[in-house]
Amino acid sequence: MSLVYAAWSSPEALWDFLTSPDTGLPERRVAASKADQIIPVEWLPKIIDARGELSRERALYNFGIADNPMSAFVPHFARFKSPRDAVGTQINRTILGHPFVVPEQWTPFPPSDDALKRNWPVQVSDALETLYWNLIARGDPERLDAVTLKLPCTDYQTAREIVEITSRVAKRRHFAPPEVFGTWMNITRGNVNVNRASVGLLAVVDALGPEEDQDWAMAQVLGLEALKTNDASITYPAIDDLRQFHPIPYTFSLAAARYLASSKDQAFDRIYEAEILLRALGQPPLGAPNSYDPQKTDEYEQLAARFADWLKHNEASLEQKANLERARIDQARQKMSAATACKP
Repeated sequence: MSLVYAAWSSPEALWDFLTSPDTGLPERRVAASKADQIIPVEWLPKIIDARGELSRERALYNFGIADNPMSAFVPHFARFKSPRDAVGTQINRTILGHPFVVPEQWTPFPPSDDALKRNWPVQVSDALETLYWNLIARGDPERLDAVTLKLPCTDYQTAREIVEITSRVAKRRHFAPPEVFGTWMNITRGNVNVNRASVGLLAVVDALGPEEDQDWAMAQVLGLEALKTNDASITYPAIDDLRQFHPIPYTFSLAAARYLASSKDQAFDRIYEAEILLRALGQPPLGAPNSYDPQKTDEYEQLAARFADWLKHNEASLEQKANLERARIDQARQKMSAATACKP
């Protein structure tokens, strides 16, 4: 523990201790368990860069550790006779500034402590994962948001990093400020390399405090922007989360109903989402099935027609209720538009 206590003396000392090849396995684990209390939130970009470097190395040859034979996934590294086959002649690696030689043979899974000592990048990766997630779970929310919104936002991976951190912070706080919602809106509006990072974002609504009327309105704006993408992989998850809103979001619901009624997607997909929408509105369900049957396409088309007919009879009422929300929606959009992070 004397080594661990010395490492805990400063962020710099702790970082060197966590990332050093010479640190023992138990000492590294103990040091990592408290690392978020010593390494500041402002080091998050450094941690993200290190995780990215380790992830790229792991993807190549898994640091020489064989696949888990009990994994449900198809083994990825089994096609290589040895870890060195995965990297060719580049067996001398530099990882976080330290040399590492790719092992000649696969280390059986699960690796022993001795094997983990030899394959030290695995230890470092685990330690930084502990630091990263503890920092997000325990770090000061305002500082986390401030640091995260300055991160690069150029592709799916970088945008997803921002979404991952800010949404977790929002769930902890039970609200998200306009600059965070605005950043989410910018990501949703982004090009195809960025906007898919917004998939599932509206699920955060379930964690918002009931008194956060501003967040409720901003979440509706986010849903409206998702519908504008006309990308089912984004729009359908957004519609799924209508059931998370309380009270009912009539502006988003009306836009979603119009989207589904005019969509050219498969009838089954449309009626499945329409069923969710109707239930969120407290309306009688269509009776749409939960699973697809290729023999029932005509039935699905009939249900889709019934939904379109329902909308014709209820559109004016929904629009009237949506109009009552207009001022709040416009105000929310204006506040969100001030966000500069991830701006297209």
